[in-house]
Amino acid sequence: MPGMIHNPGGRETPAQAACGAGAARQSRLAIDRAVADPNADPVAAAQIFTAEAKIVSTESAIEANNKLLELAGSTLAEHNLDRHWRNARTHTLHDPVRWKYSILGKYVLNGEKPPLHPWS
Repeated sequence: MPGMIHNPGGRETPAQAACGAGAARQSRLAIDRAVADPNADPVAAAQIFTAEAKIVSTESAIEANNKLLELAGSTLAEHNLDRHWRNARTHTLHDPVRWKYSILGKYVLNGEKPPLHPWS
């Protein structure tokens, strides 16, 4: 496949994976701190780091699956590659990323802490 030689997943893919892993680690550490000290600031920090991790992981999953289908082809039913895209979409739509952008935007621009909701 000539496309794979030219762009084997793209340079962005390893960088996105590293960013996702770092964001998930930061989120985990912030959640640990919030559990140990369940006051407003540690809880807000956990929500912010988790929102960032959600955004990075959502974008990375969709981009990686789009690249897979672009390079390998989406019409070959024998490989069933579209299942990866469907799985990524199912997981990313469970907790819509648009809410995370809103949380981050309000926090970064206005210093507004996220509301205490199960989805935040």
